[in-house]
Amino acid sequence: MKKLYLIFFNTITSNRKINLPFFCEQMASLLKTGNDLSIVLENLSSILGHKISKVLISSIKRGKSLAGAMQKFPKVFPEDLINLIQVAEGTGFLDEVLIKYSLHCKKNYNVKRKIIRALFYPAVTLGLSMILFVFCLLFIAPNFSNIFYSLEIPIPKITKFFIFIPNIINDSQFKIIALIVILLLFCLHYFKQSKIRWMLAKYAFKCPFLNFYFISKAYWLSSLLLKIGIPLTQAMELVKPTIMNIFFRYKWNQLISHCRRGRQLSEALKLCSFHNESYSLLKVMEKDGQLSLGLDRVSQHYQAQAENKLETISTLLGPLSILIVGIFVSLIIFAFFSPLLELSKGLL
Repeated sequence: MKKLYLIFFNTITSNRKINLPFFCEQMASLLKTGNDLSIVLENLSSILGHKISKVLISSIKRGKSLAGAMQKFPKVFPEDLINLIQVAEGTGFLDEVLIKYSLHCKKNYNVKRKIIRALFYPAVTLGLSMILFVFCLLFIAPNFSNIFYSLEIPIPKITKFFIFIPNIINDSQFKIIALIVILLLFCLHYFKQSKIRWMLAKYAFKCPFLNFYFISKAYWLSSLLLKIGIPLTQAMELVKPTIMNIFFRYKWNQLISHCRRGRQLSEALKLCSFHNESYSLLKVMEKDGQLSLGLDRVSQHYQAQAENKLETISTLLGPLSILIVGIFVSLIIFAFFSPLLELSKGLL
């Protein structure tokens, strides 16, 4: 019974969403004042929730690290934050790391907000147009088909197509539903295949906006880890689990292997054909012993590039969605009214 309670408790608490930037910012401020970690977490219980803070405090009092305690809540605390805290606890830069992570989270939230804003209008427009299209097929097309056949009007091919679809749906509803379910299951099974996942990941990485976003995050994490004294290869190994795109992770592994052989990061980037824009800057910064600063600047550059690409995409999506809706409406009008126009010409 106790085990069932613990499973239920962990499920409920691990799904809780918190204001992560505010939590990191407040925690860093309290740590700078010299407070003990358990007291800091107790003061932050209003942000974390009493249940999560209670588990964290009890784990720390039993001698566990903060990162180890946070691992119990993977849906609340991201893996990159846990990795950073794990390293920062050993180096004494926990407050600085939390401040940096808070600023990074705020930037990410702004990007996500822009993505939602960019996609909202086209999604609503296309969704409503599809609903209108389906409504016309299922409820208006059959009425027009009866009129056309009763008057023996010559019907264009596009009109026959629109009339044919609702007839098929009405005659074979269960067969169509079964076919859709089979297709969905097949697609899910096919997606799990490594080749398909690799191909999709590769195309996603080549997408300009996603490409800049992935690289910006990886460079930023590497820069922060280097700043708190972690060697380059170890920093890159800590960044690797946070990379979700399998193609980018493969490229990152190549970079790590080259750096382990004694090559400089700029040289490894060139060998892996990894974004020419960062070669020259990182090469200069490596010679000056300021690789951390160089990675941070390149990360900011890619972040700006990602935001610029997002703005371009958002400006194009609005007119494109209107164009698609216009095509749908034009097809419906032409399909159902062109036979009537032919009939009116014949009567005249």
